[in-house]
Amino acid sequence: MSVGDATSARRLEVGGIGLNVLDDGEGPAVLLLHGFPDSLDLWRHQVPALTGSGFRVVGHDWGAALALRRDDWRFFREAFGGGGDLDRYIEDLSRPGRLTAGLNWYRA
Repeated sequence: MSVGDATSARRLEVGGIGLNVLDDGEGPAVLLLHGFPDSLDLWRHQVPALTGSGFRVVGHDWGAALALRRDDWRFFREAFGGGGDLDRYIEDLSRPGRLTAGLNWYRA
């Protein structure tokens, strides 16, 4: 994973789906989401600015999505289809409160 100068990455299982997760900095959490077929690297310029401004930056890669057939995209809805699922994601990262930035789930 290449996201700016961030070096805090780990593997996380959420709802039976393995994700590469970025977790860098301290302070209020900023959850960075990206759409298909982008990767977490989309945020490479924002990560250093956010961590330098006192935020904890959390993001994940949908890397496995690139190998999915179009009819398997239901995996996105099942894993992160609603706000409750994102809340569970934050809980698993052990931080209350968050500021969320995101893009569309799919490109047109």
